[in-house]
Order: sequence, then C-alpha cells, then structure tokens
Amino acid sequence: MSHKIRYRFLMLHARLLRNILAAIGIAGFLTACSGGTKTEQKVNQDSIDRVNEKARLDSIATVRNDSIVSAKADSLAKVREDSIKKSQNQNTITKYGVPIENNIVKPKYGTPINHDEPNTRYGVPVNYNEG
Repeated sequence: MSHKIRYRFLMLHARLLRNILAAIGIAGFLTACSGGTKTEQKVNQDSIDRVNEKARLDSIATVRNDSIVSAKADSLAKVREDSIKKSQNQNTITKYGVPIENNIVKPKYGTPINHDEPNTRYGVPVNYNEG
C-alpha cells in the first residue's frame, strides 16, 4: 500500500468517525430536549396534585381545630352563665362575683366554728363546755 492511499483511507476513516460522532451528539441533544417535556408535564401534574391534596388535608385539620376551639369556648361560656345564675339564685353577690351567705353572722374575731359557742380573739375557749 502506498503512502497516498493509506493517507486517503485514514482521512476517510476520520471523516466517517467525526460524522458518526456528530450524528450521535445531535440525536442525544434532540432526545434530551424533546423527551423531557412529557416527563416534566407528568412530574408537574403529580406535584400539583400533591400540593392540592396537602392543602385539602390542611383545610380539614384547620376546620376541625377551629370547631374544637369554638366548642370549648361555648362550653366555658355556658358553665360561666350557669355558675352566675346559680349563685344569683342562692345568695347575694359582691361586685367581684363572690357570693355572700346571709345566714352566717361574721364574728368580730376569726371565723365561727359553732354558732352556740363564743368566739374570742384567740379562738373558742378550751374549757367553755366544762363549766
């Protein structure tokens, strides 16, 4: 084989390899650009569906928590109203809402233990009943 023929054969081989490499690169580029949109649309739709589901679950949880809080508030208001009505029916009430029992006379010193026994500054005398 002469030198010229060998050179032409190598040049043809190099051009052929270069063209094959270019065709593979263009095919890969086209595949990457065209095939990605279908996958991205599917992924985007899946993520949108997840976000919508999460928002729905969050709204359900929020409504449930709000209903529990409002039920507790209603219960406390009802208990307060019942307590006020009960105390108003039984005794007179001070301006702070503390009931005053009308049947007990407050002694000058301390709290009465028994209405029949005298009450002193230091309490009921020890030997009062003994005589």
